[in-house]
This record gives sequence, C-alpha cells and structure tokens, in this order.
Amino acid sequence: MKMVAKFSFNFSSCSKDDDGDGESSGLVGAWKRIEKIETKYEKVNGNWEQLGDPRISNYSDRKFVSGYLFNEDHTAAIIDINQDGSYEIEEKFQYKTEGNELFMLEQDQADTDDWEEVGSFNFDNGILVITEIDEEENRKEVEVIRYTKVVLK
Repeated sequence: MKMVAKFSFNFSSCSKDDDGDGESSGLVGAWKRIEKIETKYEKVNGNWEQLGDPRISNYSDRKFVSGYLFNEDHTAAIIDINQDGSYEIEEKFQYKTEGNELFMLEQDQADTDDWEEVGSFNFDNGILVITEIDEEENRKEVEVIRYTKVVLK
C-alpha cells in the first residue's frame, strides 16, 4: 500500500457537508507554519523501526513562511506569509473533512471527484497539527506539521 500526503497545498471543498463533528469549522482562518517534525521508519521483521532521530524544522525566525487560508465555503489557499502579516496566494484548492481526515481537491480538478487525502488533523491548545504519512511496503515517513492562527493584513 502506498499513501502519499503532502501538505503544501491550498484547499477547497465540495458542497458535501462535513460529518458534523465541528472540527472543520476550527480550520477557518489563516494558519502559519511554525514547526515540522519528520521521522523515518523502516520495516524490520514485520515491525516498524525508527531510522535515526527525528528532523525538526523551526520556522519562527524566517522572513517568509508558508501557511494556509481556510474559508467557510470550503475554499482555501496556500499562502506565503511575511513577518508583518502581509501575504501572497500561491495556490487555490477546495477542502473537505471526514472525521479528523483532511482532503483537498485542486482547483483545476473541481469537476472531478479526485480528492487527495492530506492527512489527519487535530487542535492542541490552539495549534493546528497535521500529520501526513507516506508509506510504502518497507518504508514510512511521518511528518507532523504545526500551525498557529494568525491575523493577515
């Protein structure tokens, strides 16, 4: 089984309603990436073993940081956010949620039903946490990306 999830996308969603758990309404707003933790695993004798230490990237001191802008109408964008709160839109997408799973559909595929799973999401003390898993037969990479809500100019 191969599952690839990348979270450098802009999202937007179809008219399908969420599952009613209220989690997706927490997504609405602008989110700036603050940290990414990458951990690699290899399957040894049927068990996953971590390869080395996790790689941690901190984005707090960068001039421009990527982020997301989620709208109530299930449209979204990948944005580059400047330190002063100004931003530029890089890509636009539609997004939807099913439980705590986040899915996206590229804007040019809006007439299809080709939703891509981004990963699972949750909120930890006001921080949006997205977990992406890229898994192949004997290799797995897990990325945990943290975002803080920001006010844009």
